[in-house]
Amino acid sequence: MSNSPDNWIRDYILLAFRVDRLFRKQTHSYLVDYYYGPPEWQQAVQAEPESEPVQLVKQAEKLQAYLPGQEFDRERENFLQKQVFALHTLCRKLSGEVFSLAEEVERCLDVRPYWIPEEQFDQALAIYRDILPGKGSLADRYQLWRSRYDFPAEKVHLLMEIIEDLLIETRARCAAFLDLPEGDHVQLAGAHDKRFGAANWYLGNFSSRMEVNLDRPLRLPRLIQLICHELYPGHHTEFVLKEKHLFRGKGYLEQSIFLLMTPQLTITEGIAMQAAAMLFEPGEAESYLVEHIFPKLDVAGDPHTIALLSTADHFLEGISGNAAMMLHAGRPDQEVIQYLMHYTLDSEARISQWFPMLKIPFLEAYTFSYFLGKRLMAPLLKGDNRHHFFQRFLTEPVTPSDLVNPAWSS
Repeated sequence: MSNSPDNWIRDYILLAFRVDRLFRKQTHSYLVDYYYGPPEWQQAVQAEPESEPVQLVKQAEKLQAYLPGQEFDRERENFLQKQVFALHTLCRKLSGEVFSLAEEVERCLDVRPYWIPEEQFDQALAIYRDILPGKGSLADRYQLWRSRYDFPAEKVHLLMEIIEDLLIETRARCAAFLDLPEGDHVQLAGAHDKRFGAANWYLGNFSSRMEVNLDRPLRLPRLIQLICHELYPGHHTEFVLKEKHLFRGKGYLEQSIFLLMTPQLTITEGIAMQAAAMLFEPGEAESYLVEHIFPKLDVAGDPHTIALLSTADHFLEGISGNAAMMLHAGRPDQEVIQYLMHYTLDSEARISQWFPMLKIPFLEAYTFSYFLGKRLMAPLLKGDNRHHFFQRFLTEPVTPSDLVNPAWSS
């Protein structure tokens, strides 16, 4: 096993598919998000008997033992070491070993979770109190304001057209500082009966499929953040550039597979959370929406107010991590839901749409990737060099640990 670099990479991908197979059986979720490498490797796992978890633990340990002898470049070896460490942890958990939530997040996502003080969330509530018009409870005022800025049901036939317009605009802004491959392509589609609001599925060959959940109201003030997160310069952009630079340019076959619940996830969600800020200056996205998008929907809005409420949304980032910690500590579901309702001002019905995801085995840690990935990247994405470092995130096999290592950014 793993007696050459090519064999080592093959065994790494085979292990990922074997773990994914158990994931799908035990959690009704998945580990492998996309794959465009040699199809016979995936087919081989599909054709073989299901592996026992203890066998997968041993396979991960062998990969760890053989990795130093492959003579990969330092950054490539570091990336693979972190990925296999995460896989090893998942295999141990599949075998029945129990980790604390903090241990699982750190071992799988390469970042240490922490409790966000409620003082941060209180800053969001302070903005809501100052800005939201009307009388009644703060939650009622928030729900009224929000309903005014849900995508109008009678205009839903314009949804894909508007998303296409924003796709064109954000791609053009990306092209000003990124070497996007010629002919990269995004398919747009509506979807029903989904847990997500929107999702990007990478297909390989510089192509993605973006699905928008038509069953859930889409918030107009977040349209640009949505497109930037999923497409330009977020998920789609990262995946096409890593296919171009790492898979095709350097022959890194491991980049043909994306694994949730590994350090890859923290980097990807961090990129997506920072994406809009790479294209729009503070307040610019809100002004663009009010000037170019709202008139098509016969919606009026004040960009300054919308920008302030977007700031409140930023203060609430990380609250789902607190909720996950509360659940893992044994707090009752209803207590956690009330906690979320208090700070987000969301209705119980809306929270109940995504709350169950915090309880899916192996995916409890997922929510930490968004906020902590964004925070890890934030210090490097300020000032004149922000596009330089953002481009590095998009084109290098970077890990979360790299971002706290001064040597990486020097």
